[in-house]
Amino acid sequence: MAIAAGQHSVEHPRIFLFECYRGAAEFRALPDPVAAYTTDMRARFIDEHDPVRCAELMAAMAASETWWTPTLQVLRMSALAGNRQFREDPRRRYIPFILWAGLWQPDADRAVAHARHASGRDVDAELYRLAMDNVRQAHDAGVRIVAGTDAGDTYVFPGLPSTKSLPSSCAPVWPRWTHCEVQPSTQRGSAAKLENTAPSRRQGCRYDPVRCQSAHRYP
Repeated sequence: MAIAAGQHSVEHPRIFLFECYRGAAEFRALPDPVAAYTTDMRARFIDEHDPVRCAELMAAMAASETWWTPTLQVLRMSALAGNRQFREDPRRRYIPFILWAGLWQPDADRAVAHARHASGRDVDAELYRLAMDNVRQAHDAGVRIVAGTDAGDTYVFPGLPSTKSLPSSCAPVWPRWTHCEVQPSTQRGSAAKLENTAPSRRQGCRYDPVRCQSAHRYP
């Protein structure tokens, strides 16, 4: 397990979606888990989510030195791919046409085509909500959280999401600490901690000095 091995950080929003699934061991043992990641399987991740197992895993992570980067934008794209306003994001002008037309648009189209279960459920929207619940629960359990953008992935705009994605990534825990000061990173890819800061430096925002222990990672 990554935590037992002393891994410093674990990335992506699917970690607890996978590990809290009651059939996680069988899923990992499949010869090609990626091919098995179908709409039906994603529905099972939601329906067979084990909250007790999740609480145990989060407690273990909270007791470790491992940070979690949820990169919620990865699941946000699949959940919103059918939304016209989302698809016509004005920031697309910064993306090379070959990347936009050759990769991002086909990827978003595939997400739309596979989002709904045969029963009519919007599985990707449900999965995104569950992932946000996971972030909230992990934060409440004391897990160290880093906000990451997964820059370059579909509808993740390199160089731009650092501030735009922070409210989205932190929305599940935002009521506990809002706009704690972000200390800009001096090195590419390093984390800029949201530390306890003097009242004069809190930028007039709601602040909880006990729970403000997360961080923001710049792409």
